Amino acid sequence: MDSQGNHHNRPFYLADWSISPDLGRISRDGEEVKLEPKVMSVLVYLAERAGEVVSRDELLDKLWPDVVVSYDSLSSTVIKLRKALGDDSRNSSYIETIPKKGYRCVANVSQESGDSQDTGTSDSHVDVTTGSSAQHSPINRKTQLGLLFLFILGLIAGTILFLNNTSEDHSTTQVSSIVVLPFLNLNADQQQDYLSDGITEDLITDLSKLSNLKVLSRTSSFAYKGREVDIAEVAKALNTRYIVEGSVRKAGQQVRITAKLIDSNTEQAIWAERFDRPARDIFAIQDTVIEKIVSALAIELSIAEKNRLKQSDTNNIAAYEMFLRGQQLYRLRTKTGHEQAVEAYKKAIQLDPKYARAYGGWAIVLTHQYRRGWSVLSDEEARARMLELVRKAVSLDRSSPHVHWASGYIHLFRKEYNEAAEAVEQAIALSPNYADGYGLLAFINNWQGKGKAAEKNIKKAIELNPHHTFDYPWNLGLAYYNQRRYQEAVISLKLALERNEHAHLPRLFLAACYVKLERLDDAEWEIDNVMVQASDTRLKQIAATIAFEKDKHSKRFINELRQAGVPE
Repeated sequence: MDSQGNHHNRPFYLADWSISPDLGRISRDGEEVKLEPKVMSVLVYLAERAGEVVSRDELLDKLWPDVVVSYDSLSSTVIKLRKALGDDSRNSSYIETIPKKGYRCVANVSQESGDSQDTGTSDSHVDVTTGSSAQHSPINRKTQLGLLFLFILGLIAGTILFLNNTSEDHSTTQVSSIVVLPFLNLNADQQQDYLSDGITEDLITDLSKLSNLKVLSRTSSFAYKGREVDIAEVAKALNTRYIVEGSVRKAGQQVRITAKLIDSNTEQAIWAERFDRPARDIFAIQDTVIEKIVSALAIELSIAEKNRLKQSDTNNIAAYEMFLRGQQLYRLRTKTGHEQAVEAYKKAIQLDPKYARAYGGWAIVLTHQYRRGWSVLSDEEARARMLELVRKAVSLDRSSPHVHWASGYIHLFRKEYNEAAEAVEQAIALSPNYADGYGLLAFINNWQGKGKAAEKNIKKAIELNPHHTFDYPWNLGLAYYNQRRYQEAVISLKLALERNEHAHLPRLFLAACYVKLERLDDAEWEIDNVMVQASDTRLKQIAATIAFEKDKHSKRFINELRQAGVPE
């Protein structure tokens, strides 16, 4: 190969693949794959430097000269290359990602003469350019029909909220920003994490109800769970000033909780306290912590906010602990975990029949079981039962943002868009920092064809939750698509696919955007990738499952996919 990195058309071998740069094709065992020009250029360049780490900046400089592009374009190109080669980003046989440095060709490279460069083998790792570690398996027709709402589930995996602010102080004229880091579980039994996690989440939830305080999300907060943290680094990474941290230890019917509020500017505690109380006093301890934070930051509360802070989901500590166990089990995302979560919610309700959040949690899990084919109920029974449960939850507690979120989620699943939007808007009114609320509302707006509203809400969600999942840029891309801002939509949709390259709907909408931009080759390429993942994808199926409220939006989308090459 040319050691200077000058790209040429001379054929070569990459391990068992025969590479033909001039034809833009690679072949192996009778299989032939066509590569986009840029994808082939990256492959040739890395092969020329086989065994060496090539920085991202060098690749951009050499392969995109005189063109301003972001790392996103390069990451997307590498993803396409790996897919064509059948490479696994976590255990690479061809192209290895070197975190924070670049890429390395780890396969044998040889000319037709048989000369080769032995680069050895690579270690197993996770590809940091995509953020994805999920195994991919073929998607059958039945699963295709359910794909749309599986993406809604991702909004739950992306739970609760993070927020940034750069100019906070103690005065009431400026809004402060705060993050509650996961409280440490000081018990030897890690199964007790449900209690420390639950207390952390409750503090986040209560603080999120305050309009004069920006509260970073659970997702971003729990990114630091189990890690030693440097206050200054956390504050800089999250762009926040105030940090709450603490610990929980439970022994029998006694509990010890420590908590402190730190000003990252000085790295000094503004307030700190230890509570040694009976376990039944956990709610009172949480109230005290909130009061101390509000007082230390000199936050003025409205009458409505004071009333909201006084309200509690339950006063039964046993029911509370059982509910937290249900939340812990639900997050396992397994069939057994879901079944055990339902039993935990049922027990919580037995202990406190008026526990609204337990009904709401049960309804959400039941929805997931149904969508994944895990429910023992018929379709009609499951749909009726989940609606019954969430209505019960709302009737018991209209002051809970989580309950209204659950109601919105269930109504969206049932394609009852107005009811869904109203429920989520109520959740946000009760909790102005509810990132998942803004995210779900944006998703509802998008399927109603309300692109501007969706853009506003998903950007608010991103502000509150900087450590978001692929669902957020996917939702933003859909908002741009609905506004016919296709170039911006392409950027966001590609970012979503970099975080989850197997996501089906973002790729379909990316293809539709390319059609509108008259980039038919790119559109056809994306559809080729869809067909690799799900060979039975058909326009008829997509039309039957797409969630647009109005037929005109569905027809427009289907027509664009037809031009992109999706079979009838």
